[in-house]
Amino acid sequence: MMRKPRAKRCVSWNAALLICGLAKSGCRPTQPVDGNHTTTHESPRGTANAVPPADRTNFYHVPDGDVAALEAFIDRVNAYQAADTMELLEHERKAPQALLAAARKIMRQEPDPNASAHQKAYVIILEHRVKGIDLADDDERHAIDKDLLDFLRARKQSGRPLLAKHFAWALMTANVMEEKDPDLAVTAYRQFGTLFDDHPNTEVRDMARLLLGSAERLELPGKPMILKGTQVSGAPFDLDSLKGKVVLVDFWATWCGPCVAEHDNMKKLYATYHDRGFEIVGVSLDVDRAKLDDYLKRKSIPWITLHEGNGKQNPAYEKYGVLTIPVMILIGRDGNVISVAARGEGLKRLLVAQFATRSVNANGQ
Repeated sequence: MMRKPRAKRCVSWNAALLICGLAKSGCRPTQPVDGNHTTTHESPRGTANAVPPADRTNFYHVPDGDVAALEAFIDRVNAYQAADTMELLEHERKAPQALLAAARKIMRQEPDPNASAHQKAYVIILEHRVKGIDLADDDERHAIDKDLLDFLRARKQSGRPLLAKHFAWALMTANVMEEKDPDLAVTAYRQFGTLFDDHPNTEVRDMARLLLGSAERLELPGKPMILKGTQVSGAPFDLDSLKGKVVLVDFWATWCGPCVAEHDNMKKLYATYHDRGFEIVGVSLDVDRAKLDDYLKRKSIPWITLHEGNGKQNPAYEKYGVLTIPVMILIGRDGNVISVAARGEGLKRLLVAQFATRSVNANGQ
């Protein structure tokens, strides 16, 4: 059975800045913390822990020894810092599989969950499972969600800090859930967001609020959406002013390829249904106002566009957890949300249904 390709999205600009901020803030260390595996993508920091080239021939060779030898191997690989870019690329290519092989050997030999080697191995395997969640079947995906939540809760309850990499795992898990199982994603976003919403790091707390907002967004169908802001003309806007019309709210940006790719389809649908009561409200997440203005003029975008200016984002960005874009939300004439995933052919089908219903009612049949 062929897998349905994932809809292409971009990480929203503010979310990207927050994620980058985590890497720079010191909560994403280059050394292992509490014995747990930490992968870093930071630039090389010198040769203090670099292994001399002559000793790197078998550096990633997993030993055949006992648990102690395997644990020492994991510690050595985790502590390694590349001396240059080539070594860094080699490390990022070879280390994950070597660590995973060592972890699996430990799990076969050390059944005690309280043993330090078992705990290190468990975290390495959990990270591997999380990173492969997009390819997992339903049962495994649900198991990953549960195991990660249990791991994070236990770590927090024990007083050990939740790291930026742990947040990245939670974000990846919940984001895949949103595409595969939206109902479960609501719970995942809310549980993971709650775990991190009191984190001492500001960027982590900001991201946690986006997770909580994502849960609220997924629960919008059947409920009204709140959206106010400033149009590019400078005029104020309130979504309530469009009640009685079918409205598409599109969170997007000019630098987002998948967002821009939607516009040709949206323009066709706008031309078809606008005179019958269809409106589009684009919520631009652009930082560069000049680029936004140029795009709107060059592409002759006919619908309402909101932009707060000065790099600020519309408050709805956080309220509805816009982690990736485009986010396209369709709202019915009664002001209640119909769909939070109104893209491409799906949007066309939804509009056909909305306006077919209107025609039938107008004819009194």
